[in-house]
Amino acid sequence: MTTTAGPGSFVFKVHDEWAPIGAAHFRKLVENGHYDDTRFFRVIPSFMVQFGISGDPAVSAVASKDTIKDEPVLKNNKVLYTSK
Repeated sequence: MTTTAGPGSFVFKVHDEWAPIGAAHFRKLVENGHYDDTRFFRVIPSFMVQFGISGDPAVSAVASKDTIKDEPVLKNNKVLYTSK
């Protein structure tokens, strides 16, 4: 990953038991290269980042048709981790 501050990396921690359908869908997108060469398009420091649209319009066109069912809310969005 490259940022305006330079190269770096991060880890996504996915809790399958919190949202099994969403976790499986995210995993499938990652494994299929959906996020390769894609940018975060909104960053709010110490809060969130938004991403999801592939950098390749053909990939996004396919993914936009691959919807998933809503899941019951099992956990809230409280901060579980903060960077050091």
